[in-house]
Amino acid sequence: MKKQLLTFLFAALLLASCSDPDETISEIQTEARPQTETITENTDISPQIPAVDYNGYEFTILTTDIAENETAYHEVFCEEQNGEPVNDAVYLRNTTVGDKYNIVIKGIYTGLFDYSTFTKAVSAGDDVYDIIMPNQMSAVQYACNGYLQEITSIPHLDFSKPWWLENSVKETSVGGTSYFAIGDMNLASWESTPVIFYNKSMAANYDVSNLYSLVYDGKWTYDTMLKICSEVSTDLNGNGKYDENDAYGLALNSFSVYTMTYGGGFRLVSRDNNDIPQIDLSEGFISFLQRHINECNNNTSIMNGDLLGNGDVLKGVAIRKTAFQENRVLFYNEMLTMASMLRDMETDFGVLPMPKSDEAQQQYYSFFHKSNSSTIAVPVTSVEPERLGAVIEDMQYQSHLLVRPAYLNTTVKNKTMRDEESEQMLDMILSNIIFDVVLEPGILDACRPLFNKANDNIVSALEKQMKTFEKNLQEYIDALLTDE
Repeated sequence: MKKQLLTFLFAALLLASCSDPDETISEIQTEARPQTETITENTDISPQIPAVDYNGYEFTILTTDIAENETAYHEVFCEEQNGEPVNDAVYLRNTTVGDKYNIVIKGIYTGLFDYSTFTKAVSAGDDVYDIIMPNQMSAVQYACNGYLQEITSIPHLDFSKPWWLENSVKETSVGGTSYFAIGDMNLASWESTPVIFYNKSMAANYDVSNLYSLVYDGKWTYDTMLKICSEVSTDLNGNGKYDENDAYGLALNSFSVYTMTYGGGFRLVSRDNNDIPQIDLSEGFISFLQRHINECNNNTSIMNGDLLGNGDVLKGVAIRKTAFQENRVLFYNEMLTMASMLRDMETDFGVLPMPKSDEAQQQYYSFFHKSNSSTIAVPVTSVEPERLGAVIEDMQYQSHLLVRPAYLNTTVKNKTMRDEESEQMLDMILSNIIFDVVLEPGILDACRPLFNKANDNIVSALEKQMKTFEKNLQEYIDALLTDE
């Protein structure tokens, strides 16, 4: 069993993630990863894994039931087709892979953080689950505790293929070892991606220029967003102050220290020549975050839901969502899962990537929320690696063919954001995911209280905790590389 990681890091991560349910750089080309062009009749990039008869084996997957969180589908399993595109795509994927290998794919659902049945099974040495799909935060913890297999050693898994996010392996590795990966069957990760929603009615009323063109031209930046916001805010009730009943250019909360930082292309962790992560805070990051704190506390065109909710997180969430639905917010910084919760909104809305820090930034970036995401991880108790790798790879491949298009083309475009450009925006966003957030040892969590207190003395605050951050990161490294 590998060295245990001290609980401080994970307690901090858990607190930060649970405190707000709506929080809930390898250069990848900005152009979208179009599914219709990836696999054509003349291009066969399928895994080419031979069919094997596994005699009705029950392939068991433990996962969180994201369909309980106001989404319209399950990630792993559905009993029958029902006309919902994603549901039917998941069903067809499972039956296709099941028929190829003569297996039955079984999904077992658990709570967001309750994987106790898994940890008990591994501790007892029982081969209960073939794979598990925990969030990134939990996957890191399980890897540190020695519960997971090193994933790149499993046969048939080719993370360079388009149905995998290769950076999910490369950017979370330590000393060349990786313990989880994310691909096209991880719908929960897509849903946990921070984006900027925009209200098309308000954009038209304020004569806002074509926002999609700004993105395509590389001009969708933090400065551009703020300039547009400044032309929108209005004291609607005329009481001389901006409150929850007024109009704003942008609605967000303290989690924006994450969304804007990573959207702005900043990293908090770098790697040495041995693939060992180390804290690396740039002057650019410090100055950008200082500016963001000051803008959000002194700019009347920005709504901070944390403050308007008077410390009540759920109230703050409701205030921001209501304002967007009532055409009183132009830009709304949220996770993509909010699209499902806005299905009944009368006004059309679109989606944009997080803005660049400036036009010199080469790409638009986002990340997956560390506790609302999902991963692919393999318990140390799982046996028959050939079967494991073959089934996982084919499930990801079939998800690429079936599930991803159903999600992007049908569910998102036709039922929520209702335009072709939003689909292209999403493909762009999902092709530029970074994973610094997985290794970052609590630095941005420490910045969130500063944000709500309008305290831009970031350097002093972080210096006081730097030894703790370094200790946390070193314990994580030791846990993955050192056997007891």
